[in-house]
Amino acid sequence: WMDAEDFDMVSPTGIKKDETKITILESGSYIGFKKVDLSLIKRLEVAEIVDKGIKIEVRIDKPTGPLVAQWVLETTFGEWYHIETNMKKVSGVHDVYFVFKKDDKGNC
Repeated sequence: WMDAEDFDMVSPTGIKKDETKITILESGSYIGFKKVDLSLIKRLEVAEIVDKGIKIEVRIDKPTGPLVAQWVLETTFGEWYHIETNMKKVSGVHDVYFVFKKDDKGNC
């Protein structure tokens, strides 16, 4: 279990953090976790409140590295949702990045 606000790495701009959540301010911004053993992980879950649509890409080794999973999230109107997705088979320990994509209007 990893909480977004406990990230190890973050893009230089575009992420606002408080004690219980992160807020995405810019498309292409990211958070990352160092040295995650992905050998037994098959599915990922995100708990989210989305004001505007956003796509979350899960990439390994660097923010532009291989894509291993993704979500397209729609507006949740202030409600928490839990959404799962399958992850491509990956073995070993990797840095894992969650890259956030949207346009100025909040579209994915």
